[in-house]
Amino acid sequence: MDKNALNLNEYDFGRVRLIATDMDGTFITPACVIPPENRAAAKLCDDCGIHFVIASGRSYKSLGDYIGVEGKNGFIIAHNGARIATAGAKKELMRMPLSMADARFLLELGDKLNVTACVWADEELYVSRKTRFGDLYAQASNTKTYYFDAKDPYFLRTSKEDRSNIDKIYWTARDDGTPWKSGEVAKMIPGSVSCFTSGGGCMEFVDSEVSKGNALKKLCELIGVDIADTVAFGDSENDITLLRTAGFGVAVRNADPAVKAEASFETDSNEECGVAKAIERLFGKEQLRKEYKL
Repeated sequence: MDKNALNLNEYDFGRVRLIATDMDGTFITPACVIPPENRAAAKLCDDCGIHFVIASGRSYKSLGDYIGVEGKNGFIIAHNGARIATAGAKKELMRMPLSMADARFLLELGDKLNVTACVWADEELYVSRKTRFGDLYAQASNTKTYYFDAKDPYFLRTSKEDRSNIDKIYWTARDDGTPWKSGEVAKMIPGSVSCFTSGGGCMEFVDSEVSKGNALKKLCELIGVDIADTVAFGDSENDITLLRTAGFGVAVRNADPAVKAEASFETDSNEECGVAKAIERLFGKEQLRKEYKL
């Protein structure tokens, strides 16, 4: 059976051992706050031995105070899947940065198109131009920002196997606020790079092997969890692979229609603590407490 055709009565939630959630637009409010209800739901999962996973396009640094909600048994998927770490980002389990050739190509392309490129290299943020959207992104990134000349990206260096030190390149919306369309941008880039839209009409670039879905699959392999025993939450295009890969995918009400099409269930919006309400409805607090003798 197609898992997307599953309903609440056809999936055994008692077998779930891992819950992964996107952050922006899904787990946190539009004001970028984790509601107490969502924190409580994450803690309940952690107390019950269910791995709670942050799966974000953000870097470890820009997750800031959000780190910790994953509890003691959780994990962090950052940069849309380019990096995986244990709880608190204390130990990195996997990293897949862009190749040197692809990083150079994307920087040169952004320069030709006169776009504002935000580059994450070794957990430091570099921005190609000082613009309103670039400043807004930098302010939300919880780290010092360095400005660079795209024709001379001094931070770019080769690491293992001709991999650059760049995990992700992010284009803000155009100066006039016009959003990017991933289908149009994809025609300009090599097949070794994946691109997708994220909040605010921005465009993100990672290695073609990188996605939240692939990261979830890799994490499950590393910790011995059957991918079928996972539930994932999301709202944006970069969450599609996450919901598609998980055993059961949940979209928040404010999600993009393409994300809802991949989901087996729709919960309330991020403003309405949709993740917490879904966890309570899908599992039932009393069911969890009884099963784990809490």
